[in-house]
Amino acid sequence: MAGSPDGTLREATGAVPVPRVGSPGRAFLGRLMLAHFIAYPIAVVAAIGATPLALWARERSILNAGPTGARWATVTEALAKHRVTATEAAQVQLVLDFVIVMTVATFALVHFAALPWAMQGAARARNTATAGDRVRQIRTAGFRLFVGITAATLVVVALSGMAGWAWLLLQ
Repeated sequence: MAGSPDGTLREATGAVPVPRVGSPGRAFLGRLMLAHFIAYPIAVVAAIGATPLALWARERSILNAGPTGARWATVTEALAKHRVTATEAAQVQLVLDFVIVMTVATFALVHFAALPWAMQGAARARNTATAGDRVRQIRTAGFRLFVGITAATLVVVALSGMAGWAWLLLQ
């Protein structure tokens, strides 16, 4: 026999328990974490696609690189196993710089696109009494904005990456 919060038995009141609405913070973080997990595969596609674009965009810098070596110790250690020259290490560093900037920018864009959706979810959780009062998430403008920006980002990154790899393979 389960009771209600006021101590009366549920059978005596005949009330059906209503699911509790989460806190605004939980609603905000839940949506932001979902965007975080969605951003990872898009960032991987961005990293793969940015590699040939880096070769095209930084071609002059790569060809004119001197024997300065890589700036990052991790890159230096990884390349030491393959016995590359200091010039080749500098060229790898130039490509990595471009790829990392593109990947972080893509990752951040997906997170920023989720902010309106997360803020609307937090506001809805703060302003509603029960779970039955909530409107489906697909109807909110923040959700549609998040899906639109995320899908457009994935399409742009994938198509530009495919074009970059096609350009590189046809050289």
